[in-house]
Amino acid sequence: MFCPFCAVQLGDAPKFCPSCGQNVGFLTQLPSTPSTSSSEGCGPTVKETRKEGRAAQFLRFREVKEAAERRTSFSKLKKKQAITVKISIGIMSRTKNGLKPQRGKTMPLNVEPQWSTTQILPAALKKQQDFNQNAMDDGEYVLLYPDGSQVENIPGTDRPFVLEHYKEAIGKSYQRITLYICLLQDLSKY
Repeated sequence: MFCPFCAVQLGDAPKFCPSCGQNVGFLTQLPSTPSTSSSEGCGPTVKETRKEGRAAQFLRFREVKEAAERRTSFSKLKKKQAITVKISIGIMSRTKNGLKPQRGKTMPLNVEPQWSTTQILPAALKKQQDFNQNAMDDGEYVLLYPDGSQVENIPGTDRPFVLEHYKEAIGKSYQRITLYICLLQDLSKY
C-alpha cells in the first residue's frame, strides 16, 4: 500500500504516513487488492495484478475520498436560523414644544427583520424598562417614527409595517434605524 499524498510505501496499515504525516487511516477501509498469486492458475499474473492493483487501489481510494467528502458536506441539513438585526429604540415624551426624544435614552435592540409593530413594541418596552426604570411611566405605549408619527404603515404606502420593508423604503442599514416608544396619552395630545 502506498501513500496517496507522497507515494511512499506504507507498512502495516498505519494511521499516518511516516513521510508526509498525512492521515491515511481511510486506506484501511478500502477493500483489499487482489492477491499477487493464483492458486488455480486461472487468475492474472503477478505483473498484471500489480498494474491493475495500483489502478484499482487508486479508484477505490478516490471513491472512498469522494464519499467521505459528500458525507461531511451533507451530514446535516442546517436549520435556517433566525437572523437578528440591531436597531435603536428611544423614548419620546411630551414637552411644551411637542414630542421630543429624551437624550441618552436610546438603546440598541436585537430584532428579526420580519417583525412588525406587534413584536417590536413589547421587546422595546422590556428593554427600556430593564435599563431606564425611572424614565418609564405607567400607561399604554405606542411605537413612533423619528418624526413623531405612529408606526402603522410604511410611510407613503398602505403596506403594513414590517421592519425589512421599512429598511428597503428608507434606504438605511438596520443599525441606522431608530424608532421611539411614547405614552399613548402624550401622543393623543399632539
